[in-house]
Amino acid sequence: MAIPQGKILIIEDDKGLRDFLREVLTIQGYHIAATEDGREAVSKLKTYKPDLILLDLTLPGIDGIELCKIFKNIDSSISIIIITGRSNQQDIIAGLEAGADDYIVKPTHLAELLARINSQLRSKKLYDQLEREKNDLAAILEITRTISSQLDPAEIFFAIVKKISEIIDVDRCNIWLVEKGAEFGYIVAAHDNPVIKNLKIPLSKYPEIQQALQTGKMVICQPPFQQKVKSPQGPQEPQSIMVFPIMFQSDIMGTLFLRTERPPLMSNKREIKLCQGIANAVAIAIKNAHLFASIKEESRKREMALIELERAKYAQRELELKAKYEELFEHASDGLITLDKDGFIRFANKKAIEITGYSKGSLLGKHIHQLFYTETLPQNGSCPWNILEGVELPGSMDIFILTKDGRKRCLSVTMNRLPDKENTITFSFRDVTEKRTLERRLRESEEKYRIMIERANDGIIIVQGELIKFANKKFQEMMEYSAEEVRSLDYRKILAPEEYDPIREVFWKGLIERELSQPFGITLMNRYGKRIEVEVSAAPIEFKGRPAYQVFLRDITRRKELEIQLKQHAKEIWEANQKLKEIDKIKSNFLAATNHELRTPLTVIKGYIKLLLSESPGKINNVQKQLLKESKESLDRLVSLVNSMLDLSRIESGTMEMEIKDRELIPCLLDVIKRMEHFVKDSGLKLDLKLPKVLPPVPFDKDRIEQVMINLIDNAIKFSTKGGKIRISVSDGKDQILISVEDQGMGIPEEDRAVIFNEFSKLKRKKVGIQGTGLGLAISKKIVEAHGGKIWVESLPQKGSKFFFSLPLIKPSPN
Repeated sequence: MAIPQGKILIIEDDKGLRDFLREVLTIQGYHIAATEDGREAVSKLKTYKPDLILLDLTLPGIDGIELCKIFKNIDSSISIIIITGRSNQQDIIAGLEAGADDYIVKPTHLAELLARINSQLRSKKLYDQLEREKNDLAAILEITRTISSQLDPAEIFFAIVKKISEIIDVDRCNIWLVEKGAEFGYIVAAHDNPVIKNLKIPLSKYPEIQQALQTGKMVICQPPFQQKVKSPQGPQEPQSIMVFPIMFQSDIMGTLFLRTERPPLMSNKREIKLCQGIANAVAIAIKNAHLFASIKEESRKREMALIELERAKYAQRELELKAKYEELFEHASDGLITLDKDGFIRFANKKAIEITGYSKGSLLGKHIHQLFYTETLPQNGSCPWNILEGVELPGSMDIFILTKDGRKRCLSVTMNRLPDKENTITFSFRDVTEKRTLERRLRESEEKYRIMIERANDGIIIVQGELIKFANKKFQEMMEYSAEEVRSLDYRKILAPEEYDPIREVFWKGLIERELSQPFGITLMNRYGKRIEVEVSAAPIEFKGRPAYQVFLRDITRRKELEIQLKQHAKEIWEANQKLKEIDKIKSNFLAATNHELRTPLTVIKGYIKLLLSESPGKINNVQKQLLKESKESLDRLVSLVNSMLDLSRIESGTMEMEIKDRELIPCLLDVIKRMEHFVKDSGLKLDLKLPKVLPPVPFDKDRIEQVMINLIDNAIKFSTKGGKIRISVSDGKDQILISVEDQGMGIPEEDRAVIFNEFSKLKRKKVGIQGTGLGLAISKKIVEAHGGKIWVESLPQKGSKFFFSLPLIKPSPN
């Protein structure tokens, strides 16, 4: 039997015996360390880590029995043979109880010593092997428990490779999943990267993996370890690779990949057996993952079936709800709408349909926020659909809606949540547009009245009892009192002594009889005793719920000499002010109506038409498609009209911004011609250009002059007959540039030439199908005039028309 090799520590104070044992055991192939001191032996035990200790009982410093106990406390698996001259039974028992594995009495035969050493090393090797196998089984058991306790495959795979790296010295441990016949594999776990998942790798880079997949057997690649591998980074330690196929029954699902730089590559049977056992456990984990995915998918299908069932039940509940409330709400005097918990309209009574203008079919199914005019909603978070999230809202609130025909209406809305299991929400509302308009006008009137009183040229006070409760600025200036001083001032303090009794008599008489005599003159005393002659008129009012007088005080000094002039001026100012207000109101209403009442709904309508034409909501037939196209063309003309009206309004009000600066005119004209060229060709016409090679820089706004050219060319296209020409020419005058657009159409009657540049003017030409806003030439005229130029037309019946406009070479003044 071969003597097992190992590391032996000799602790013997007899130098001769110590050297003899070292020499004999070294010849036998053991690695020997020796010492005579117990303390040094403890230190050597921790660094040298021997497989067996030969220990003498009689040692300097620490007794052999005590030293044996220390060794066993440090490493219980180490084998200890006591060699001593003591032969009494008590010492033998003490040594064995201290942890010694064997006991030899000196002198001993060498053959016996070697036999005992050999026996102890065999026992230790067997113990170590059993301990490793136990740890391996514990690792596989832990992995099995992980597989059983986890559902997430990624977590299971990472736990497996992490465990392998803890019990086997490897530099890389991966789990690969590979489908049959695939050219790529997926790394689903790596012990050094917990986040790696499904990293796609071509199998061609790993022939050892391909071999394991093809053969179904483990593959070991082990280069010679005496040579280092060359690489661009310099020589590196050679790497050994072991690949275990992951198989369930006969199906290969992937591989367990291990790589190390230590020789030899996991060549012992224990590591191979461990790795193969783990690979089998991984196969079970993969199979369980597939089974879990299958069960999960089946669960999802069942869940979808339950959802569909719930939807059917929900639909049934909706029908029952509708029958429950329809009769109750249908004939109510207020508009009534019910919503489901998601905010969709499920019921609307006759009054709601009447107010909104929608048919019942188009109103039902809308979401509540589609009905309200969102730009006018409160900014404090009290939006109508907040009730869907359980927010408590005020008892009632005003909300604006857009009716089906685009009218904005003000509704007083009350929202409630019914105490039913469907969480039904009710909206009751009535149209208060006219009422709110009157209230708004009243508030505006009150505000105007307040401003008028505050800014009035007459002193105005409110007297309640004996005290002044209000005084305007003019009164404060007249009487030279501050606002604080005049408030709650006794009105008798501002009267001249001779005026007190007559004034009090008039005041009390008016208060009782609710009537006063004509305005009368009195004398007041200001803060500093200055006498002021005023004309007084008064009217009984209520102030803060109590009777009071509103008193008007006018300083009549120099009035007579200025009375006639003041009356005339006041009349003229009032009339002019009213006129300006009327004009300003008309213009403001026009602009507001154009912006809010036309552009917003037109944009929505245009979007819906485009959506229908795209057939995203559903297929439409050719007739419907043609009708939608014609509707879109009409809508485009209406949008053009709105834009033209806005342009005209901006020009007239001076709010249209123009960037007039020196530019090259020819590139601008060529750009317009390029954009309009396909319209000319589509109309069966030809373009004839007469442009100079060089022009001086011309001050103009590029966008606006392009707008003028487009208007003129567009008119030429509209009123030309097929086969005709449109001639565009530019000439350089002395102090201006002249541009003309000429057509060969039917011409313009003489009676139309005088009004052709007026707003909403349309020519009485006989060509059928011509559409226009009647604003293009009017806008063009104002743009050209804003540049300091002129625009005019020359025309002959049945010969065509030629429009001219000029641009001065000198930049116009801002006015």
